[in-house]
Order: sequence, then C-alpha cells, then structure tokens
Amino acid sequence: MMYVFAHTLLCLILLNFLPVTQEEVVDKFDTCKDFFVSAFFPKIPGILEDGTIKNQNRYKAICQYYNGKYRFATLYDTDNKIPVFSAYKFTGTENTGARSAYWFIEPQLDELHTEENKEMGDEIRTKIYPNQATDEDYKDSSGFDRGHLLPRQYATDESTAESTCTLTNIVPQKKNFNQGSWSKMEEHVVKIMMTDCKDSQAYVLIGAVPGEGKLKNRVIIPKMMWTAFCCETKSGKWLSGAYWGYNTDEQANIQLEQKSVNELQLTEDFSTGIQIFPEQCLTM
Repeated sequence: MMYVFAHTLLCLILLNFLPVTQEEVVDKFDTCKDFFVSAFFPKIPGILEDGTIKNQNRYKAICQYYNGKYRFATLYDTDNKIPVFSAYKFTGTENTGARSAYWFIEPQLDELHTEENKEMGDEIRTKIYPNQATDEDYKDSSGFDRGHLLPRQYATDESTAESTCTLTNIVPQKKNFNQGSWSKMEEHVVKIMMTDCKDSQAYVLIGAVPGEGKLKNRVIIPKMMWTAFCCETKSGKWLSGAYWGYNTDEQANIQLEQKSVNELQLTEDFSTGIQIFPEQCLTM
C-alpha cells in the first residue's frame, strides 16, 4: 500500500515539472478571445455553439500566432480547406508595404507541431497536408485570386499584415470580385473604423459560405463572402454594419451596399439561428 501511494505521489510530482505545450489549434477560442466583441463567440448551429466546436475532427479554432504574438483568430474547415471566418480587433492601420510572395501554412493542422514550430510557417514541400490548402492548390487557378478574409489593410503593423498571408485565411475568390467591389468595400470599412469608432478601435468578422466547385478537386470555392464590424463610438453608442457579395464575375464599378448585421444573419445563404455578434452590435 505504501508502495502504491509513493508511486502515485511521484507521478504527480513529475507531472508538475513537465513542460506545458502552447497549443494554437484548439477546441475553443478562449486563448484568443480578445479578438471578439465582449469575448462573444459567433453562434453557428451545428458548428460553433457557446464557443465550443461541435465537430472537432473537421473544424479547428486557430489562434493565429506569428512572430511571437497572437494576431487574429480563425475557424477553419479541414474538409473544405477554407476558413469559415476570421476575427480581428482593429486598432488602426499603418503603411505596411507590399505583400511578400510567400504564403504560410498552419503546421498544427497536420500534426507537424513541435515546441520549436508552434506558429504559422513555411510549407515543407516534401510533406503532405491532408487537412489544409497548400500553395500548389492555388497555382494556375485561372480567374481566381487568393482572397484574404482578414485583409492586410486592416493590420496595425507589418507583422500583423504578414500574418494575414496564411492559407488558413485565404479562399478562392473571383479575381474581378476580389479586386473590384470587395476591395472598395474593405477600403470603405477602414475609413469608418478610423473616423467613427472610439480610439479607432473596432471588431471585425469576415467569412465565407461554401459553394459547390473546387480548385484542384481539393479546395471549395465559396459562393458568398461576408464581412461585419462593430465598435463603440466616441459618444458611447454602438455602431455596426455588414456587407456581403457573391463570388462570381462582376462588371466594373459595382459597389456593395452597407446593411445591418441582422440583415446579414437573415440571408438565405446562412443557416437558421446564426449570430455573429452580441446584442449591442445587431442594429446599425
């Protein structure tokens, strides 16, 4: 009996001295809750409820970690190999320069995580990545851009801007949609957040609704993309808005119209019962 007690005590002591691994791909967003309004996680029935992922084999919460810091959060669909949404706390922008030519991957999605390799990083060409899109999936994808959910132009510094260039924050987006109405909308939202939000601080959520087609028979092409923002104004009131557009070829000079978050949540392409933001953000 004394032997069993001593053995158990020794195990407990040893466990206390084992190194704690810093997991960035998790089953909840608690580690990076600061990217969500009042730590309110979106409700997506059957996918994300009460901040917990329902199907943890398919959907992964990524606290996007780069250059020693959490940058934003992403819910990633490993079956469709595109993000469901990315979340970010906007705190102003600076001129971040041109994007680098390389795109990151998330090693932890494919069990390549080590203590030295705990953040987004370079793709290893000799490795297989069954749970995420790779650089090869987007090559020679005529008519499509690598469309950011969280765009570079929302970034507060160069490292955050670089962190948005991970393939877990990217979807196949029609080139003239990405460079047309979607780009104009992003510029407009930046102006709103910079001028109308208290201390130029706001919360943004950007997402994609899966379609039917695929790139390279691996990466689902979204049928719709959406974005929503929410902030406290200088007068202490809450301000919010939403935009969405369909991932199709479009004519020049198309402009997306700002709608309420409620209107976005009620679109026929969203599942019934979805809630993006807490109550204070649900009116314009």
